[in-house]
Amino acid sequence: MKSVGIKALKDKLSAYLKLVRAGEIVLVTDRDEVIAEIRRPSSIASSSKSRFEQYLEEASRSGSVSMRVGVQTLISQKPFPVSSADLLPPPIPISVQELLDQTRSDRY
Repeated sequence: MKSVGIKALKDKLSAYLKLVRAGEIVLVTDRDEVIAEIRRPSSIASSSKSRFEQYLEEASRSGSVSMRVGVQTLISQKPFPVSSADLLPPPIPISVQELLDQTRSDRY
């Protein structure tokens, strides 16, 4: 694992990218604080996956999110809704006007 400052990275970007291509991880620092990490992608992003699915996978790899097997299976089997037409209607009828009236009643 290599560490490099921003200025040195800009000056020798091609050399550091060759290291990354060879499998090395490069930590980018700014005033001795690590601000970025350059590494080869663990998998090429598939165009069939949504941006949300790609985000979840990346967050899972970094450790900020823990994905359960059931969630992963659900994601791979059924795509997330992409429009309001794909969502199921609520189980009971909802009157938007009643909700607004209830919300506004607290103000007056």
